[in-house]
Amino acid sequence: MTGISPQKRNPLQPTVLNPTYPDGLSPERNALGDKAALAFQTHGPGEVCRWEIEPGSLTRDHWITFDFLPESEDLIVFKLCLFERGGESPCEIHYSALPFCQARARIPLSLTDQRQWRFPREGAWLKPLCFGSPVDPRKCDRFVLEVHRQRAKPARWLQTDLTVTQTPPEKLTDPFLPKGPLVDSLGQCRHREWQGKTTGLDELAGRLRAQHEASRTARWPGGFSRFGGWKDGPKLESTGFFRVARHENRWWLVDPDGHLFWSAGLDCVRPSVTAAINGIENAMEDLPDGDLFETLSSIHSDECHLFDHLAWNFHRVFGPEWKARWDRITAGQLRGLGFNTVANWSDNAMAREQGFPRVLTLKPSFSEVPRVFRDFPDVFDPRYDRAAETFAAQLVETRNDPAVIGYFLMNEPNWGFAAMTPAEGMLLSEGTSKCREVFARHLAEEPTEGLDPAMVLSGKAFSLPLPEPAKQACARFSSVMVEKFFRTLNEACRRAAPNHLNLGTRYHTVPPAWCLAGMSGFDVFSIN
Repeated sequence: MTGISPQKRNPLQPTVLNPTYPDGLSPERNALGDKAALAFQTHGPGEVCRWEIEPGSLTRDHWITFDFLPESEDLIVFKLCLFERGGESPCEIHYSALPFCQARARIPLSLTDQRQWRFPREGAWLKPLCFGSPVDPRKCDRFVLEVHRQRAKPARWLQTDLTVTQTPPEKLTDPFLPKGPLVDSLGQCRHREWQGKTTGLDELAGRLRAQHEASRTARWPGGFSRFGGWKDGPKLESTGFFRVARHENRWWLVDPDGHLFWSAGLDCVRPSVTAAINGIENAMEDLPDGDLFETLSSIHSDECHLFDHLAWNFHRVFGPEWKARWDRITAGQLRGLGFNTVANWSDNAMAREQGFPRVLTLKPSFSEVPRVFRDFPDVFDPRYDRAAETFAAQLVETRNDPAVIGYFLMNEPNWGFAAMTPAEGMLLSEGTSKCREVFARHLAEEPTEGLDPAMVLSGKAFSLPLPEPAKQACARFSSVMVEKFFRTLNEACRRAAPNHLNLGTRYHTVPPAWCLAGMSGFDVFSIN
């Protein structure tokens, strides 16, 4: 087996690693465009191959890269695990790729400290995420590739050699497409068929015009109140705004007129079915030219260039005034289906004009406040309190709107995906902060094995693994951090919008115990 030798490796040359395979898996040599590759096929999740390396041959400056091309219609989710010598808790990189399109993985080993949960998607390489435990690349002795999820059908893909380099690998800008473009001119997958697939622009135009005509008479079911509440049910006090109340030993939302309200809503009610096209422009069968392309395009926060096929389709049918037609069709369909809420990440202007109850999606950037772990800000820094006031100002414009149910403070904070607590993550990287200062004072009053207050205060990084008493102390202080985090936001938002509900954070799964005290100020406890 070939590994990386730290004495012989040329830092300017990429190093190709040779894998071993579990029994029963013998990939064949194949070609991925103009590159040599192996052809894999698996019938279920599990280990695919592993690479052994010499500890000390990697650093956080290295990158892992390889090209791959899924040959299955259904999505395959992969997991690349990085293990320290003797360790059984790896850093896990989860990712996938568009079927029948060459993708390039470009994985910086700097993310092995777990301070970053998601890194930018590029081309056909989908949603690279970082899970598991932090590891030190200098101690790593093996990589393991697994199929994490797949359908019952065999999963098939091509993959080039895994390569380690000290410089960022080049981005892939002209991927190999063995079946031609992936998306037709209407925004549909070209390589799959299904009942109801639109055959062309004429069929699309006829359907949209019929939907627009039907929307003129669309109404909520007869039992709905004017805000979508339970008109024929118990009637409570009318306050003019949505609220929560306990009725007959059960908590309810209550609409502004006092009717009990069961919120049934859809996220992402907006004229947007987008494709991330940067790096895979050749995978689109057709795109508009010039100003119209620019009008129907946008740049996502992670620098993905998005193109909106839904908006283009409406524009082709209704012309430049297409947006008003979309508003009417969408509101009519929601009412006809019995939905009474326009939920997160939606077109609030449409909801307001069409008289729909809605929620607000706040954007917690806190860009002026230092981070201590992932997206968790230094909540004891004076700049955080000022940033909370700026954050809450997003609510001022709608503070007197009775159709606003409430607001989500954020969506799935990244620090909630980590295997460690925020305080533990803070200590595993270098840097001083006000949070460290407060933690050091706590530790001075309550000495803990493995946590020297002076070292906490110095900003030096602690080594893994922390002793169990230290982990428990980090969990306790994480509760302090989370309580300060949410209390500051809650109080600022109450001042900005006293009549609207705080709907929480849409936390990823059930929050751990150290989070719960900090969430007690929410009106509604929300999880995804």
